[in-house]
Amino acid sequence: MSRDPRDVPQLVRRARAAAAEHGFTLSCTDEVGRLLRTLAGALAGAVDAVAAESGTGTGVGAAWILAGLGSRGRLVTVEHDPERAQVAAGIFTEGPRVTVLEGDWTRLRERGPYALLCCGGGGKRAGREQAIELLVTLEQRL
Repeated sequence: MSRDPRDVPQLVRRARAAAAEHGFTLSCTDEVGRLLRTLAGALAGAVDAVAAESGTGTGVGAAWILAGLGSRGRLVTVEHDPERAQVAAGIFTEGPRVTVLEGDWTRLRERGPYALLCCGGGGKRAGREQAIELLVTLEQRL
């Protein structure tokens, strides 16, 4: 796997700069981001590929996921902090492929089901079963 900084998508760089500007220090690392991009890449090309993320921060992880989804995939991401949600929404302004919601992880229920769910923020401990229910099963996709 490349560790070349040029391998970092421009949108990730923008989100990372916004994190630094706003003092947010919990963004995903490049190693985790590359994993997210790879996982999302399994959905690339599917017309109905929708991924979700809980814990947007300023959008670093979301930008990595979007980089893997390809041009036809969509992403819904939710951030509980209103300021960070607004910052992230400002990062993803080039079209309707990304929806940034403000609130806790349960807001993802409004737009599901999802083919990929990344819980960087809420939903990974409390409500684990409810989060899993947001995923599309293979049988549902066939």
